[in-house]
Amino acid sequence: MEIIGYGLRLTATDAVQVGRAGDAGKHPDMLLSASVADGRLTNNVVTVDDGRASLMMEPAVGGLRATAEPAADDQTYWTLSQAGMLCRWPEGMRVVTADPDATVWSVEFHGADGALVMLRGPRCAGGGLVPPPDQLIGPGQELLASDMAADEMWMELRHVREGEAWWQRHRYAVLAPNDLLVVTGQAREGDEDDVRRAVDVVVRGLRLDVPPAAPRPKRRFFSRR
Repeated sequence: MEIIGYGLRLTATDAVQVGRAGDAGKHPDMLLSASVADGRLTNNVVTVDDGRASLMMEPAVGGLRATAEPAADDQTYWTLSQAGMLCRWPEGMRVVTADPDATVWSVEFHGADGALVMLRGPRCAGGGLVPPPDQLIGPGQELLASDMAADEMWMELRHVREGEAWWQRHRYAVLAPNDLLVVTGQAREGDEDDVRRAVDVVVRGLRLDVPPAAPRPKRRFFSRR
């Protein structure tokens, strides 16, 4: 797994969690990493000054290694890369990967109070085909809203877990002809606005890590409802 932006490429060397440590006023995209290797927890800090990022500590600390990335000199945001896919890192969430060297996408985005955004499909950890919309509605889940006519179809659900209401959003992403993923976000009911935005940011920025040979396809995989 790699994090790219501000002229820097950060490569995860171990299982790692990386969060944004800055605020809107100062160092808004400063990062803080945490990694456990050989039973030892280490941290590292990535600062961003005048549009340039730098790793504060030695490369072996905090599960990150840094190299210059000239192609990202003008990229004033963070992008994630793994398994031949790229996506924009949504604000307000931290990056978690247990297998940085995986040949499939293993990255999850974690937020506060159990909020989560993850990718599912044949290019992701666990593999398997992406199910049609009706199979995304699990036992006890209530369909709140959907748009099966959108270019990237979506649906929102509600369910109760241990007496607490949870919200869930599924949104389909077409990477290439016959290449479909679904991005799923969930949060406690009442906290869904930020996760809804995060899901949409991931879907809009998700693409194959190759030069585009043609405009992004808009193909319908399931019938309208």
